[in-house]
Amino acid sequence: QATLAFFNCTEELSGIASFLKIDPTTQCGTHMYREWFPYALAMVLVYPLGIPFLYFSFLWRHRDEIDPIVPSTGKRGRMIEDVTVSSISIRLDHITEHF
Repeated sequence: QATLAFFNCTEELSGIASFLKIDPTTQCGTHMYREWFPYALAMVLVYPLGIPFLYFSFLWRHRDEIDPIVPSTGKRGRMIEDVTVSSISIRLDHITEHF
């Protein structure tokens, strides 16, 4: 949110200068503002795109540890049967034991 605030400039009543809404002492378009602009733009890309990509690459790299391939079937353990059906059947078996 703070990174996006860097791009939110408001014009002064005279219309000559514009300032950051979050920091009215910083004038938009100055040398300092233009120096920080690439950094702010990079951070807008890093957080929404970079962090999810980091998690994806970490999970992809460790997918064999998370869901190993079963040697007898050659498939991943979670692909052998539907987890929902097996969990429902376990619950139904437990319920029918009591009746």
